[in-house]
Amino acid sequence: MGYNPENYFENPGNLFGELTRQVLDADSLTRFSEIIQGAAERLGYSHFAYHMIRSSALETGEKRLSLGLTNYSDDWLSHYRDYNYVNQDPVVNQVMTGKQAFRWSRAFRDTEFERRQAEVMADARDAGIFDGVTVPLKSHNGEVASLTFVRGEAPNGNVERLIELECLLAEFLHGHIRQHVLREEYKHKLRRKGSILSPRETQVLTWAAQGKSSWEIGQILGIAEKSVEFYADSAKRKLDASNRTHAVVKAVALGLIE
Repeated sequence: MGYNPENYFENPGNLFGELTRQVLDADSLTRFSEIIQGAAERLGYSHFAYHMIRSSALETGEKRLSLGLTNYSDDWLSHYRDYNYVNQDPVVNQVMTGKQAFRWSRAFRDTEFERRQAEVMADARDAGIFDGVTVPLKSHNGEVASLTFVRGEAPNGNVERLIELECLLAEFLHGHIRQHVLREEYKHKLRRKGSILSPRETQVLTWAAQGKSSWEIGQILGIAEKSVEFYADSAKRKLDASNRTHAVVKAVALGLIE
């Protein structure tokens, strides 16, 4: 038996109560993806895309760097990246210039796309991405975010009245998931650079987080105080931290130490 999205419009507490329990128990991006996909399906959508773009690209004109979560097919994601569609995508451009949620079919109804923009939308339809609702989200620390719910076929029924609920859902999920996405992206960047903390650096920061001095850490680990300083300095460089306390805070935030 399928879900009736209208039920959630009439009783949004049912959806949000269920999601709150799921989100609070989630401990991985895979689980968060499953939660968003489940919410999208309950509202009658087949796909979703939680998308963040570093807005330094807005000021410098550099290539937009995107990250986030989605259940789009691997083929579509590869095609999208290979053709650098993030820089021509009309949906992304609308997110960057507007603040209101929008349904693609209505927002772009009378739009004459440039050639590359038309290619993005045509290729999306070929990939089964027919129409969607995109909700721009509050930006923090220089990123622009959005959550999109996508249909693989033409919408039917009174879908417009669901946009208010979809906005509330997007804000709710963004508030819980944003930091996890950024954390995983930063950890991935560290791995790419070969900058994940060594076991000894992890030990030093773990004890530093408990307020131990370099001498005390050396006694605990059975190494010289100068060695403790060496490992602490190495960890600071890897984490781009200004001092040991800053390194500890970053390591905890990234889940590198407890």
